Amino acid sequence: MTARKKGSSYIVNGSKKPCSLSGSMDLLTASVEVDTGERAIALIPANTPGITVRPFWESWILAGAESDEVHLEDVEIPADLVLLNGADDPDGQHEMTGYLWFGMLVTANYLGAASALLERLLAAGKDDYEGYVRAAADVENAMGAVENIARAVDEGERGQDISVRLLLSRIAIRDALVRASSAAVESLGGIAFIKSSDIGYLTAAVHAFAFHPPSRRSVSESLAKFHAGDEFAFV
Repeated sequence: MTARKKGSSYIVNGSKKPCSLSGSMDLLTASVEVDTGERAIALIPANTPGITVRPFWESWILAGAESDEVHLEDVEIPADLVLLNGADDPDGQHEMTGYLWFGMLVTANYLGAASALLERLLAAGKDDYEGYVRAAADVENAMGAVENIARAVDEGERGQDISVRLLLSRIAIRDALVRASSAAVESLGGIAFIKSSDIGYLTAAVHAFAFHPPSRRSVSESLAKFHAGDEFAFV
């Protein structure tokens, strides 16, 4: 997406896809490249002329998230709704804080999906205690990790260190939840999988955790270099 300065406004063009809550949003938050080449965050009221929502999400998994395409054509917004990285966030603190909140919230959602599978395993009374404990151990450890980060955020911690901790935790938690859901489904058994669409749905939903930004590929180099002593940045 691009933003071109025009007097006291910016003209925004491009699209965001997928964009969650595309049909229900009041405010669109989007990364844009301004005509100087600088990155910025644009805050755009959803009822601004030039914004249309187009179908994009074709999977039945998580369709309720309304993750369709938001298309912008010559959308004009006041200049004070475009936050330039250089002027408004020179050290990347605000961007990192945004990713902290997003990361904690999205992790909690997928922990909920994995926990729901554990609840079904308990209710089924399969007496596969070893299978249950294998799954529960991954879920409990994942929950402890994100709760620890949330506690630090509540105490005011911000910046590179905690951002890196959260991103590394997200990568580990994603793998843990895939293991946990696989163990739970195996313990529930084939008949339960055949008879309940919820089991297949929750298992598939857990895998979507890997698709939320920033991608593992995009941040791996920066994470590794941070451990080697460099500064961390999303871009």
